[in-house]
Amino acid sequence: MNGWPGLRTDCEALLTRFQQAESVRFEDFALLWRQNRFDTIFYGKIRTPEQIKFTKEALALVWPYFLPPYTFQIRVGALYLLYGLYNTQLCQPKEKIRVALKDWAEVSKFKQELLDAQHYDAAYIFRKLRMDKAFYFTAMPKFLSFRTKKNMHANTEMKREFRDPTDRVAMLCHENFLEETKNIHEHYKRMKCLISMDQSQPDKAISLIKDDFAAKFQDIILDYQQWQKKKMVYHFIFL
Repeated sequence: MNGWPGLRTDCEALLTRFQQAESVRFEDFALLWRQNRFDTIFYGKIRTPEQIKFTKEALALVWPYFLPPYTFQIRVGALYLLYGLYNTQLCQPKEKIRVALKDWAEVSKFKQELLDAQHYDAAYIFRKLRMDKAFYFTAMPKFLSFRTKKNMHANTEMKREFRDPTDRVAMLCHENFLEETKNIHEHYKRMKCLISMDQSQPDKAISLIKDDFAAKFQDIILDYQQWQKKKMVYHFIFL
């Protein structure tokens, strides 16, 4: 987003204020939108080609905030922000929100979470975007081009304050990580047997970790994730 350096700052500032409001209601977001005069973001004496490019970049910048690993509230705020940007843009025909097919499963899952938590205003906003055909489905989230690693990093860096802390636990639940943990535990058991009197099983004196450690470790992580999810839904259902 080198062409408009203030664009990311303004969008993140609006999402930050919405986060501080501790709300997921559209009316609260709309109030912040008006207070920050976001309806004028597309105003200015720029030519049509630049207006199209600016609109594309604005929509592309906000879209990642609508996906994991960002918090439930930030994702709702990003949905509202996408809705506002899409409907206030000056391009004719309207520029669409670029959506990679790989991300649609997460989007559909989030839509169901909105309905389950009875956030009908957010669910309606999502449905309105669908009905207006605001989404443009693509194979890749961005246009492929030759870019340096430095530029790619600059374009994908996001605010840590928006991230969902539960995602750190989710990293432990990755299939490869759990499989590696299981393999290490099995190797540990074999090594204990080799140095034991009865090599068919380890001596009790060196049995410091239970045999079902890997399985219980996975169960604890999954239980924590379910608890965290229920806690999040319970919190926002009363906002």
